Amino acid sequence: MKESQFVKENSARWAPLEKSVEALKKSRRKKGLNSSLGEDYIQLTDDLGHAQTFYRRRSIRLYLNNLTSDIYRLIHKNRESKKNPISQFWLREIPSIMYHGRKQFLLAFAIFAIAIVIGAFSLEQDSAFANEILSEGYVQMTEENIANDDPMAVYKKADSFDMFTRIALNNLWVLIFCFVMGLFFGIGSIGALMTNGIMVGVFQYYFIQKGLFIPSFLTIFQHGTVELSSIILGGGAGLLLGSGYLFPGNYSRLLSLRLQFYRGMKVILALVPFIIFAAWVEAYVTRHDDIPNIYRLLFILTNLFIMVGYFVYLPWRYGRKLQRVEDRPTDQGIIASKPIDENDIMNVGEIFQVSIHYFSKWLSKFIWIPTLLAAGTIAYSYLTEELWENVILETSNAYIIITASIIEAVIYGVENTIEIFFLSSGNPILSSIFFVTSVSIVQTMVLSWKYKGTKKWHQSALLCLANAIVLLAISSLLSVHGAWIVVVLSVGYPLLTLTMARAYIGNLGYLQALGKALGSFLENFGKVFGWVMISGLSLVLAIILIQSALASVLLYFLNSFTAWNQGESLISLGVLAFLAFLTVLLVLASAQFGGALLTETLDEQITAKKLRENIASIPPRKKRYGIDEAV
Repeated sequence: MKESQFVKENSARWAPLEKSVEALKKSRRKKGLNSSLGEDYIQLTDDLGHAQTFYRRRSIRLYLNNLTSDIYRLIHKNRESKKNPISQFWLREIPSIMYHGRKQFLLAFAIFAIAIVIGAFSLEQDSAFANEILSEGYVQMTEENIANDDPMAVYKKADSFDMFTRIALNNLWVLIFCFVMGLFFGIGSIGALMTNGIMVGVFQYYFIQKGLFIPSFLTIFQHGTVELSSIILGGGAGLLLGSGYLFPGNYSRLLSLRLQFYRGMKVILALVPFIIFAAWVEAYVTRHDDIPNIYRLLFILTNLFIMVGYFVYLPWRYGRKLQRVEDRPTDQGIIASKPIDENDIMNVGEIFQVSIHYFSKWLSKFIWIPTLLAAGTIAYSYLTEELWENVILETSNAYIIITASIIEAVIYGVENTIEIFFLSSGNPILSSIFFVTSVSIVQTMVLSWKYKGTKKWHQSALLCLANAIVLLAISSLLSVHGAWIVVVLSVGYPLLTLTMARAYIGNLGYLQALGKALGSFLENFGKVFGWVMISGLSLVLAIILIQSALASVLLYFLNSFTAWNQGESLISLGVLAFLAFLTVLLVLASAQFGGALLTETLDEQITAKKLRENIASIPPRKKRYGIDEAV
């Protein structure tokens, strides 16, 4: 068929389709997009294939290629879901995960219950046990409150809002800690459940010994019903995570661990509003112990009904209805772990996964960086003895499994990292210059490794210098007011990661890349902000695990088997220094890899460059004896 005849037969179908695409690109309402364009898209790809075969060097091929790309972007960018994802999360995913991991959650409940009994029994045998678990100061204060005929006065002294924020943050850390400690084969989660259970047992039995069971129970469990249930479920999510590595089934341990991590994280996210609600009740409701007992009991029973109904009865009903376990990763349902195509348009979750994958490969070649820096820190401390007093004396407080609270451990971990990273420099200007230079060097190393040959060494050095200057200007905002740190972390630094990525991907100068990155940031603010949120939360979890849990375990064993005091300090400092620099590299390198991948995805949404390359790579075909054959 001649090209003119081909165009004449199909132009009546292409023209209205082109107008429809232009109208849809300008319109914000795209409801029903897939159903209206799906069939046209299939026919258009057939036309494009015909044009690729017979009219390779003609303008009709370019016309169809551009029209097909526009429709592809509209359909892909605005994919519809037949069901509301929020309702699916709460009504299907969480119940299915609970049913799938019912053994782990039941085990978590049993461990917590046994720990409560152990705490109560220990207090019965030794009255001084309460001082060890609840602290001597708290016990003395409670004794004074009981003597003043107000045993629950501890809930009335603090300001309600301050109490709410403090309790909410602390309980969230406890919840996250119970989960991430499952990485240690579930043993860490068991330890966290035992610790919290013993504390609850001692606390409640202490009031029983004083003859205050009913008032204490009605006061404490107004918020404790939801709070303790959430902690148990968080520990169950940690056991589910540990089981992924211990019992992988037919899958590799890494794949099984990854699948169970996704399930556990969804449970943790579902528990966040319950934890916040429990903190609000403790801060604003529990202090009113003059409420009639019948109302307080009804409130406790209502909370118990909600927790049991949603996390126990609904999963049981879900599993019985389907008569099977929740969608396990079988050969038919392997979609949960399918490889991510970097040439496709990725969502923020996929971008984060690929960035962590790149970081692991990058770190395997540059592991000498934290090792060399840790060795340098030890040498510097040995010669000057400046870091020993500031860092080593605080390491005992990092043993959160044994002594300190979650918040204290995280604070000490961050403080130790800062002390080590800045080598105890008392000069804020030198510290800032050292910090921004380090950040820019890591960003440049990451992008030079990912985009080999894009920039020459002197061009990379100039980009690094320009980025350091801008970073220094942004960091100076922090000296004006500490609140600027929110803007820097949520807007400033993500924008600079996009700028550096744009400079390498487009082979641009720094200012030109900054302008284009700012445009992409504003046009795709929702996606960029989503990437910042999921990356930030995930990296916070990693920091907690490294700085608190991993540091505690390693230091405990090292200090237990080291007899020489000076050697003990040096070994401890070396471990803390290595983990500190590893944490910094994890945050900076992962963020830059994510910024590069996000930039590629945003470009693909606009230009469909990779799609065009894939279409252009389709080999031409010709007919021979009535059969289509690739040339």
